[in-house]
Amino acid sequence: DAEAAKKKPVEKPSIVQQVSKQDIAKTVTGNPHEVVLKKAAEKAGIHGQELAAFLSQCAHETMDFKHMKEIGGKLDFKKYDVWIDSMQIVKAVYHFCATLPKEEKYGLVSQMTRAAISIPTNIAEGTSRNSDIEFKRFLEIALGSSFELETQLIICQDLGLVEEPETKPIVKELNEVQKKLN
Repeated sequence: DAEAAKKKPVEKPSIVQQVSKQDIAKTVTGNPHEVVLKKAAEKAGIHGQELAAFLSQCAHETMDFKHMKEIGGKLDFKKYDVWIDSMQIVKAVYHFCATLPKEEKYGLVSQMTRAAISIPTNIAEGTSRNSDIEFKRFLEIALGSSFELETQLIICQDLGLVEEPETKPIVKELNEVQKKLN
């Protein structure tokens, strides 16, 4: 049948394209949350061997940011837990710095607020980059800023400006963010 030969076969969308792009974007922060991916895939009717292939394809070693952009995914930094947590640290640091002596306004206060702001800022900037290597570099900068801030909190204690219980909640939050960035 000549007419049938002229027709192109209908291409089946890839497994990744079948799943909500938003659900995939939520998982590309380094270690995919397999549960979220699995639910999204099942919602799209992907099961069995196709599901296993999908999860493998979405693993962070093979699912890179360039591919995310190719399938139309948007890397929304505001959805990343590490960004959300680091924004809470910024707020906590500003409240903490308000308790420090006014003489430290241009010293420790300035350094601490800059370091705190640098953490979520670098995470956000990294999501705009086109490669995993660039993104990871911005995460490394954010991690470095978190260590800088932790050091400055220790300095506040060592100088007798505050007691350890005053810095402990921020240090605890910082340590959680550091684990996520590392």
